[in-house]
Amino acid sequence: TLNPQPSTLNSQPSTLNPPVDIILRNFFRLLRAGIFGEEQTIEPMSPWKWHRAYQVAQTHEVAPLLSDGIDRCQSQFFMQLPDALREHWLTTTAEVARQNQLATTRLGQLLAIYTQQQLRPIVLGSQSIAALYDNPLRRPTPSIDIFLPFDTQGRKADQWAQANGTPRAVSERHAYAFLWQDVSVTHHHRLARLTNALHNRTLNTICEQEIRESPPSRMMLAGRQAEVLSPTLSMLLVLVSMAQTLLRNGISVKQLADLAIMLRKQGDKTDFVKLQEWTDRLHMARMAQLCGELLVALMGLDADEIPFMPGTARTNIDEVLRDIASQQPTAASDWYFQQAGDIFVHTANSSAMMRQLRHSARYSRYYPSESITNFFASLAHSLSHIEE
Repeated sequence: TLNPQPSTLNSQPSTLNPPVDIILRNFFRLLRAGIFGEEQTIEPMSPWKWHRAYQVAQTHEVAPLLSDGIDRCQSQFFMQLPDALREHWLTTTAEVARQNQLATTRLGQLLAIYTQQQLRPIVLGSQSIAALYDNPLRRPTPSIDIFLPFDTQGRKADQWAQANGTPRAVSERHAYAFLWQDVSVTHHHRLARLTNALHNRTLNTICEQEIRESPPSRMMLAGRQAEVLSPTLSMLLVLVSMAQTLLRNGISVKQLADLAIMLRKQGDKTDFVKLQEWTDRLHMARMAQLCGELLVALMGLDADEIPFMPGTARTNIDEVLRDIASQQPTAASDWYFQQAGDIFVHTANSSAMMRQLRHSARYSRYYPSESITNFFASLAHSLSHIEE
């Protein structure tokens, strides 16, 4: 059973429109087959529905992961993609693998440089999470994120980047972004940020204390031992990132897949008592519950694998599926306020702004203290793009 609720991905009939329903059932079956290596039963779909599944995969940046699922289920009778779509899917997957390989190579070179300079680079995000997948090159990791925990070392690393790289515009605070050897790199001087000032202070206190008091965690990255965040802190930051993405754009399937693979591969190394204490301090209990329910309903995990989900299922999964199917790849800047040649101020994309409003309203109950400040922070940032 994928979901304890009456309406699930496998139940019939569903309240979703039938075309969307079968598309997303096959979509998540192929995703699970790709990341877990488990055979899944594929239902018959028309060429239009297969193209729609590919569009959803592209929007959520998981097309290469579904490609692994397609390979796993290839022998099934109903696994019949149009030839042109299959070739296009393979081309997309190959391009992602090429970008990932380039980023991995550059990461190894950067780690060697920083180690020689006696810095302490901690590899964040995509690179460390991709290493948990059976096929790391299929998880999109086109950029490099490095955390430098000490201010002096952080300034030294930024000075090296300024001398050897090309500065890249970035709106993130406490970070320096640059292009080096055709790969985007970001030096982070804070691990994460919440828009609610009180929660942000608590989050940074948690991060600093965990790095200071816990022994360093290491894993093989780019052919060398690299320091990464502890599994417990990594899981907290993924939950925080999922909350922020949810409030801005809606459900991120890529983040959901990351959380699922972290639970499967590092669950035994995670201190869930500490993780629950952190989410309680950040008032994220409802958000963690939602993430857990989505893992059970969409990724096929058992509730026993998700200790941070103590409650029973309450989420309307059909509503979440509609959100996943209707999402569009929209940059935050699409709805920023702009000033034309006249004195009037307008949005660059009114429909994008309305989507932002709907997402904030729909999911605000899961993290109310952050949802309000998150929206107004985005609003204030957009207003900063116009002239006084």
